Amino acid sequence: METYFSKLRGLASAAANAVQSKVGRDYEFNASGPASGRSGLWTLYAARRRATGERATVWVFEKQRFFESGLNRQLLDESARRRVLALLAAEAGQLARLRHPSVLRAMEPLEDTRSALMFVTEPVLASLDDLIARRHGGGYGGGYGGSGGAEGEEEELELDDLTIQSGLLQVCKALQFLHGDARL
Repeated sequence: METYFSKLRGLASAAANAVQSKVGRDYEFNASGPASGRSGLWTLYAARRRATGERATVWVFEKQRFFESGLNRQLLDESARRRVLALLAAEAGQLARLRHPSVLRAMEPLEDTRSALMFVTEPVLASLDDLIARRHGGGYGGGYGGSGGAEGEEEELELDDLTIQSGLLQVCKALQFLHGDARL
């Protein structure tokens, strides 16, 4: 019962901190509501820019929730925690520096608050894993809800042959850019 309440306190703290941050002030999203997806350690939330209504995705890493959960609390010392945060910050920073039509575009740089790391990208509609699972009647794909807009704005994403070919071409162009030009 104690862990349930500590999780609730952690979520409430992260939600309050998100609202106090620049990302929370400039973008409308529900950090305490259901996530639109996950990517590694990041939780993704569908959002809209308050000033323009432009769709976006807010990427959030909740420090307390990750570092205080189960085995992580026992296995990760302070040095390991700093390395995890540095790696996540490097990921977000690298994405912000990359400029190519086939690479996800960062709209706001990484913001490091007391309880979370967060940054904003163009809308992430779904993971390829999730789309493939849905096309073949599978259940759980990548965990993406398929919504790139505001809460309650679900979109059904279909993969026809032309979309698949176009997506593969986009992935190839992105890999060519990352390998050849960005040297990654």
